[in-house]
Amino acid sequence: MELLNKIQNLKIPDHNSYIHKEECTECFDSIDNEKGIEVCLHCYNGGCVRHNHGQIHAIKFSHPFSLNIRRELKPEKEMTEEEKEKEEKKITKLAIGVEGGFKPKTDEEKYDYFYQVHYWDKDNEKINCLDIDRSQGKIEKIIEAIIFSSGATIKDEVSKWENQKLPCVHGANIVQEENVDSERILKQKTCTECEFTTNLWMCMSCGYIGCGRKQWDGSGANDHGYMHYKKTGHGVVVKLGTITPEGEADVHCYQCDKGIIDDDLTKHLLHLGLRISEQKKTEKTISELELEKTLSLDFGSALMKDGKKLIPICGPGLTGMKNIGNTCYISSVLQSLFFMEPFRTRYYSGKRVQREREMVLPKPETDLGCQLRKIAFGILSGEYSGEVVEIDSEEKESTSISPRMLKNLIGKDHPEFSTMRQQDAMEFLTYFLDKIHKLEHKYKYKTDPTLAFDFKVKTRLECLGCKQVRYKSENYSNLSLTLPSKIIDQVSETLKKKDLAKKECEEKGEKWNEYEFQKSIKNDLPEITIEELLNHFVSPEVIELNCESCKSKAFKKNYLLETFPEILTIHIRSFIHWNWVPTKVLMKLKAGFDPIDLSFLLNSGIEKNEKTQEIEKNTTTQEKKVEKKKRIEPNQEIVNAIVNFGFPQNQAIKAALSTNNASTEIALNWLLEHQQDSDINDPFKFEDEDEKEKDKNEEKKKGGEEEDGMEKYAEIAPNLTMMGFSLEHCKFALYKSDGDMERAANFLFNYSQDIDSMIINEREKIKKEKEKEKEKEKYDRVQEGDENVAIDPNEKVLDGNYQLSSYICHLGSNASSGHYVSYIKNDDKWVLCNDSKIVIEPENVTDGAYILFYKRK
Repeated sequence: MELLNKIQNLKIPDHNSYIHKEECTECFDSIDNEKGIEVCLHCYNGGCVRHNHGQIHAIKFSHPFSLNIRRELKPEKEMTEEEKEKEEKKITKLAIGVEGGFKPKTDEEKYDYFYQVHYWDKDNEKINCLDIDRSQGKIEKIIEAIIFSSGATIKDEVSKWENQKLPCVHGANIVQEENVDSERILKQKTCTECEFTTNLWMCMSCGYIGCGRKQWDGSGANDHGYMHYKKTGHGVVVKLGTITPEGEADVHCYQCDKGIIDDDLTKHLLHLGLRISEQKKTEKTISELELEKTLSLDFGSALMKDGKKLIPICGPGLTGMKNIGNTCYISSVLQSLFFMEPFRTRYYSGKRVQREREMVLPKPETDLGCQLRKIAFGILSGEYSGEVVEIDSEEKESTSISPRMLKNLIGKDHPEFSTMRQQDAMEFLTYFLDKIHKLEHKYKYKTDPTLAFDFKVKTRLECLGCKQVRYKSENYSNLSLTLPSKIIDQVSETLKKKDLAKKECEEKGEKWNEYEFQKSIKNDLPEITIEELLNHFVSPEVIELNCESCKSKAFKKNYLLETFPEILTIHIRSFIHWNWVPTKVLMKLKAGFDPIDLSFLLNSGIEKNEKTQEIEKNTTTQEKKVEKKKRIEPNQEIVNAIVNFGFPQNQAIKAALSTNNASTEIALNWLLEHQQDSDINDPFKFEDEDEKEKDKNEEKKKGGEEEDGMEKYAEIAPNLTMMGFSLEHCKFALYKSDGDMERAANFLFNYSQDIDSMIINEREKIKKEKEKEKEKEKYDRVQEGDENVAIDPNEKVLDGNYQLSSYICHLGSNASSGHYVSYIKNDDKWVLCNDSKIVIEPENVTDGAYILFYKRK
């Protein structure tokens, strides 16, 4: 009886529920695994059985009920010769559901699904798992709702798919007939003209129910819904079985020949006798079916190069990533990054990672750290890297992982990365690293892998009039290299030839063949080495700038590196604007697979006899002086109100001042948003105080003064100077006396003759202790498996010996489309990562390289 009461407290999921029923939220185990996935019936989290993620979630959060879902491939049925001939019909179009196009099977056609409800109970440290009868309480209704729901990841992708629906003029002006037979509509379960019971479409004008369209290969339905439109002109229909109580449904306009949104769907359905609150979803929408087909496609099982089949490879670190719709830019970046030691160390190995994996999160899919560890485990463990096998002479897809959850999390606040459109890999890399850096900085982690990319670049400006120079240092995380004019000129000539050839084709009425043109110019492409591009980056250029000394307006400007990063990222800006359109530059880039010495990029410092000018303030947002806040007192009413909510006094004061005493509600919202800030309990600082403190610290650095613990007594030390002692001696006496004024005075009188030497010795002692602490910290981090201990963009790393470790290529001639792949140096061989395919690359070239990663030797 107690168990039945618990079951009755469970909620039946609705259309808005995010149900993780395809894949574990903490690893890549899925419903295809032998033991399947445990879907929590309390919060709909998905946890695997193999790594106990489902069990741990149930016990930790007292969510005892879960639905185990698994599926198995249906056995292949024997086909007749006629069926085989039809199945083997050659694909001639890159399209779905049209003649000559792809006709992949649906999930229901390919798999058998199995469901079992579990009850988790902990008794004396022993975890028990009980099978629950589906007939108990409302279990059957819950299972039914989960089965017919769209999974969380599919729900996200359908909403982001590029083909977004909009209202149309026909849907906005539906004329509904009077005296519709609503009783007949409610009872009708089949097509009006045939026996089809699924894929039924109801006319929104008269309530006629007809089956869906017939496909080119004879599959699908019998076209009766479309025939009704041709006969009556009633163009707007709704798919029965897709209507939800929340007011969503598959609505289609035959006149526009596309899916649309009906803003008056509830009213239109009510006129036909259907109350929307009584409907439930029992069929997949067209968007869900199209996405399912798209994700199941395998555009060429074998990777070919120059007519030769490339050899697949698998194992730890060699795991492919499924393309879930224009996600090759994500996959290529992830493959490159997680092969690097700083990312391996931070998210896969080391004691910290093990501790973090033991944490149980209520919503793992929303935690960036968890999803980064999940990707690292997926790529590097080898658990999801499987061999490509041949069955009946047909090559089958190798095992791979999907970056769905990470993509949804990373892209949710970005206008472009949240869509399913193709994006620029370099833009994503920069955005992704910035997200990770903010995460690591938020928790004060010292193992931030993004620091491996940071270095300093020094800009040198020399006035051509008075020869005085200016220097400015800036932090960089990559070098974005432009192409020299000689390459641009050669490419421009090629593009002129292309425009002329295309014009001739048009005049002759012939079709332009881009592939044949590129093939014809392959041997004439301009060549350039990575060293030439770097030399172009550091070569001087003349710019217009005012000189305050001689009033000249011409300066010579050049860049040099002040430090070297552990990983040097080079971005080749291989796109130019031609006829106002971004066009890819086709060239032969020789990046070099042998070690290269980049010491020629290093700045040697201020040259002898150079006369320097003060550097103008950088105009970047970070270095602009902000307007200082006027000093105000906290509004006591706001402070008291927040304190009454249970917050400390100092936090209430900080919230009031941070929101300029706007209102209690605004201050409270600010406080809730900043509860996780590390300095939330620190006193509020006005910006002029921050400036003073910053200037004070800068002065200390210039004078070489180290923070030694004596400065904290600077405010009370003047009280002792009245006895004739210097301020420096008084601060030291207070430091030795723990701030006690009487003891400090006695110390000054007793040691007045030796105090100078004591200060020197004490500071030397403090300096050595700090150095020991740093070394101990580095040692501890090494013991935890962290080899990223010495990464500091301000550290003078002068070793410029590098070797190419991986690179990302852009394939195709269009700047706004194309395809990204990555090449990675694995031991002594190069491997090509092309979405889910990982193969050995026997003849490696860097002609199409777009982003290159060099590791310091």
